[in-house]
Amino acid sequence: FPSRLRKKKVRGQIVLLLKLDEEGNVLQADIDSSNLPRFDPYVLNQVKHWRFTPPTQQGRPGKAQARLPIPINIT
Repeated sequence: FPSRLRKKKVRGQIVLLLKLDEEGNVLQADIDSSNLPRFDPYVLNQVKHWRFTPPTQQGRPGKAQARLPIPINIT
């Protein structure tokens, strides 16, 4: 996070909706809910570069959607 946001004591949660491809790459990330809107763009930017365990359906790789809560606690 930028230093101007890290200097403030904040506590909250950002919940993302993710769409993943067969290899676990993030195809799309959107904010589902957030009580820290100033942090939203930074969290979205980082999550787009994450890689998850490849999703499977009945043992086969497949695309998936997930809801991901991210707690933020800066003290």
